[in-house]
Amino acid sequence: MTTYSEYSRELSFSGSTQEYYHLQEERNFSLDVDDLCKTLEKGYDFLIICNPNNPTSSAIMQEDLRKLIAFCSGKNIFVMIDETYVEFAPDINAVTAVPAANQAARDAQAKKRVIRRILWQNRMFFQM
Repeated sequence: MTTYSEYSRELSFSGSTQEYYHLQEERNFSLDVDDLCKTLEKGYDFLIICNPNNPTSSAIMQEDLRKLIAFCSGKNIFVMIDETYVEFAPDINAVTAVPAANQAARDAQAKKRVIRRILWQNRMFFQM
């Protein structure tokens, strides 16, 4: 969902392919998170979102951001969220991805600790 042509241009320098996810007028240009997740299941590895969007000014709220970030984390999809215009949102705290990103980072760290613990336990088991 790249909004700025600069992102597309920079990605093309790396030889990557890109696709746009178009917001629908009949949904008032608001993101259908379930549909985007369904689309991402087709094998994407990088998602760029501008939130709030330019020029529609539609914004993805915290609950949907958390859902989207968790989905992408589970599918190893790197997410970049450009919040350049977040200060123009009526409620910055309802729109910013910072809390959702922080939670995803904590979840990833917890998952790594569990994996390390399992590996350590297996190592101990195999040494016996």
